[in-house]
Amino acid sequence: MATLGPPVALLGTGAAFALAALVTLAVPDSTARDEDHQPAAEATAETPSGYWRQLRDGFRFVATDPLLRRFLGLILIVNMLDAARSGPLLPLYSTQYLGGAASLGIIVAVFGGCALAGSLLFGFVAHRVHRRSTFVLCLALVALSLLPPALGLGMAWMVGVSVISGLAAGALNPIIGAVRLERVPPAMRARVFGLLTAGSWAGMPIGALLGGTSAQLIGVTGTFAVLFGVYLLAALWPCRGGAWRLMERDGST
Repeated sequence: MATLGPPVALLGTGAAFALAALVTLAVPDSTARDEDHQPAAEATAETPSGYWRQLRDGFRFVATDPLLRRFLGLILIVNMLDAARSGPLLPLYSTQYLGGAASLGIIVAVFGGCALAGSLLFGFVAHRVHRRSTFVLCLALVALSLLPPALGLGMAWMVGVSVISGLAAGALNPIIGAVRLERVPPAMRARVFGLLTAGSWAGMPIGALLGGTSAQLIGVTGTFAVLFGVYLLAALWPCRGGAWRLMERDGST
């Protein structure tokens, strides 16, 4: 955007989406092949029920699982805060304190690249670490990315903290994914995962709206300070124990 302008950047983004659609169309359809070789036991399986019934079944499963309920609530809160940060607040902060769109692009790229690297690195040690404590530590480090803008700090601080927070963020989704796979039976995964995803994203429009409104009322740095406090409290929630202990494979603390 800083070099070519917003219209060209938007056009490039649209072209990337079109390319993704073409790549998807180019992937061979193996459905018919799979149906031809489907085992008899699977071929005679009960036809899936309607959408609303499946959604209800997924909701009932999540409602009766104490750990999944807590995960849903935690991710709902965190995604709301992330939507406020990445939607109105970070662009505003970049404009007012960091010199504009180029700074924003650097911060987002550094965080995203480090998150990818963190996810790859975490794969080598995931089976050796304590899930709950690792999850809490990494989520708290992600919350740390809100501190420099809350203090009105410059670009060097923003990039440095983005490296730490991005690396930590890379471990979060693998942990959540492992827990979900262990706790949800294969036959229920599509409806439960769909419900969890929908529920996790449900608060994002509200987070963006509240972030923009708060920035107008108390300022960008003040809003970042509030977000940092709430994010840190949410990150520490699993420390309370209880059903959060079920994150471990054997349910240990």
